[in-house]
Amino acid sequence: MDRADKELGFQIDKHLESHEGFAIFRLPNSDEIRLVIQTKKHENSAIFYTLPDFSQTRGFVVSPFDIDDDLPTITIFSDIEISGKANIINELTTLPIGDNPPTTQQNFAERNTTIDEYRCAFSHFIEAIRNKRVRKAVLARNQTVTMEASAGEAFVEACNRYPRMMVYLCHSPQIGTWLGCTPEVLLEQNHARTSTMALAGTRPKTAGDAPWDKKNRKEHEVVRDYIMDIIMRASNESYMTQPFTVTAGHLQHLRSDFSFTRIYQTKLLLSVLHPTPAVCGMPKHKAKELINSHEPIDRRYYAGFVGWCGGKKEFNFYVNVRCAEIEGKMATIYAGGGIMPDSNEADEWAETEEKIKTILMIIRR
Repeated sequence: MDRADKELGFQIDKHLESHEGFAIFRLPNSDEIRLVIQTKKHENSAIFYTLPDFSQTRGFVVSPFDIDDDLPTITIFSDIEISGKANIINELTTLPIGDNPPTTQQNFAERNTTIDEYRCAFSHFIEAIRNKRVRKAVLARNQTVTMEASAGEAFVEACNRYPRMMVYLCHSPQIGTWLGCTPEVLLEQNHARTSTMALAGTRPKTAGDAPWDKKNRKEHEVVRDYIMDIIMRASNESYMTQPFTVTAGHLQHLRSDFSFTRIYQTKLLLSVLHPTPAVCGMPKHKAKELINSHEPIDRRYYAGFVGWCGGKKEFNFYVNVRCAEIEGKMATIYAGGGIMPDSNEADEWAETEEKIKTILMIIRR
C-alpha cells in the first residue's frame, strides 16, 4: 500500500470506532471510492421488514437473504456524501467523532461449519435434487477466522486486488459491520435502462480458455433461463449476451448479461429476482425450504444484496457474496456453491474453500 492507502485505511478504522452508520464502496471497473455517512435520524425509517420501494432513497442499502424481524433491510442515508480518496481522507480527518453506543451483535459468535455438518446437509440436498423435487439448490457454509489486517486495511486491499468487483465496507447499529467484494450484479438502473446478469458456474482461474464442464454449464443455464423468463415478462425491449467467461480474483465464472427497458416497479422487480437461483436454487420456493431446513448456517446478510441507491432513476445493487461479518478482530466468512444432480461432495466443499480465500487474501497479511 502507498501512503494514501495506509492513511485511508487508518481513517476508516478510526471512524468505525465511532459506531456511526456509514458505508464506503467502489463500483466495478472504477477508480472512484465513495463514502456515505448517516449522522442523524430520518423521518422515513432506515429499517424495513418488507422489501421497500427505493424510488425516494438516497443511500447505501443492505438487505438479507430472507427478511424477518431480526434481519431487516436497512438504509444508511447519505447525510454526508464524499467521492475520491483524497476528499474522503480529508473529510474523515476533520469530521468530529460522534458519541454513539457500541453496536450490540447478539448473534455474533464463532461459526465454523464442520465437514460432518456439510456432509449431512449435502446428502439432503442431493437427495432432493436427484428425486427431482428441486433442479438446483445452493448449499452454503461459513468459517470464523482472526483478522491480521484491520477492516479499513482490508477494504483498501480489496479495492487494489479486485478491480472488477464491487467492494464495500459498511457499519450500522442494526446489522454490525460487513465487508464484501462481489462480482455479481443483482439489478442496476441508469435512467430508463436496466441491467442484470446470470453468474453461475465456478472454476479456478488456471483453467484458462478450456471448455466448461457439463455440471457448470447446466448450473449456469438454470439461472440464465430464470432471469430470461422474468425479463421477457417485464420488458418488450431487451438484450441478452451468450454465456462468456469472466475472472473474479483467483476464480472464473460463467456469465450472461441482460439489458432491458424497465416496466416493473423497482420493488416488484427486486422481489422477483431476489434471491436469484445463483444463490438459492430452482424452483426458488422449494430450494429455500431445503436451505432453511437443512443448511447448517444462518445466512444473515450473506446472499442478500447490497449497493448504492441514488433515487428514482439510479441504483446499483449487487448480490452479497464473497463477504464477511466482522466484530473486532474476528471475521465470519460465508461461501456457497450450486448443487446439481452430478455434484460431488468433495468438489463442492473445495469450491467453497476457494471462495472463502477471496476474503482470506485481504484480511491475512
